[in-house]
Amino acid sequence: MGTYPLCFSGSVRDVTARVRESVHAFNPRISLEFRLLSVRVEASLLQERLVALLSTLFGLLALVLAVTSLYGVVASSVTWRFHEIDIGIALGAGRGAVQGLVLWEVFMYGPSVHRIA
Repeated sequence: MGTYPLCFSGSVRDVTARVRESVHAFNPRISLEFRLLSVRVEASLLQERLVALLSTLFGLLALVLAVTSLYGVVASSVTWRFHEIDIGIALGAGRGAVQGLVLWEVFMYGPSVHRIA
């Protein structure tokens, strides 16, 4: 029982056949299994790749939730201040000023809203 590395040059089939013949000549009850190093490395990295994929998916889910939450904060802010924004526009405030007012409030109070919720 055990794993033994086998370094060779030439065809894999030829070498494995010769090794199998030599071992079976010595003891026919010994069973042999040959696997290439690349196959073993691929199998050993399968779990790490799965963890990386799941981490990426959860990261994307967190990003979607954060964007949705930010949209909710902006929508709530605009809804609460709709009349104030309307009066500002009626008094001649430009589009940029109104957008700046809304974004300023989101960046100033948005993080505290998330801490409370």
